[in-house]
Amino acid sequence: STAASFLFPAGRMAALLAAPWGLFAALTAAFGVLRFYRRRGARLQLAELCIDIGLVYLLLAARWLLLSRAGFQSPRVPQLIVALTAVHFHYTFFTATLLTGLLGKHLAAGGAAAVPRGLAAAALGVLAGPMLVAMGINADLPSMEVAGAVLLATSLFATAGLTALVAAPRVGGWPVRILLWTASAALGGAMILAAYFAIGKYCGFQTLSYQAMIRLHGIANATDRK
Repeated sequence: STAASFLFPAGRMAALLAAPWGLFAALTAAFGVLRFYRRRGARLQLAELCIDIGLVYLLLAARWLLLSRAGFQSPRVPQLIVALTAVHFHYTFFTATLLTGLLGKHLAAGGAAAVPRGLAAAALGVLAGPMLVAMGINADLPSMEVAGAVLLATSLFATAGLTALVAAPRVGGWPVRILLWTASAALGGAMILAAYFAIGKYCGFQTLSYQAMIRLHGIANATDRK
């Protein structure tokens, strides 16, 4: 029904059709909290923590999606930005954090202790970057916003490299490896665009427009999640 909500203009009907996604997101977030609670002595394992936090983030993403489909906007936040925020919460807060945790578990299971330690810095960046961006926007601190964006882009670029160079060769079958390499390349390209856009916006030089970023950065992000 959430997909069907996009067949209608933003408003009451679209919001009602998107509401089941909000319920699913709430249940997913509750599972993330329960998962964290049940680990007890191992609650601070970084890979597992990324999975827990990613599951909880889905509820925040669904909130922005519901606001977007309801047609919410304000003088400070136009409707396009609300919609893009919903997209970024789903991709950056939820999906990227969850996949980073799953990558950490996969690498740790391979027995190479140095690789999970190398992933730790990237995982911390994936956790901290979106929060810095959100706090920078809310507090009207552009320097914090761009720092968070660059940290996140760098961290995800690192996870793309680890996926392509370390994780992909360990899986069986060339079709799977090709898909992982394609996704990693798409993610790396998307993060270069994101960092370029954020730095250009902060420094005041001409960068890609929002529409160009939607076409290029958005399509690349959609490719690397498939």
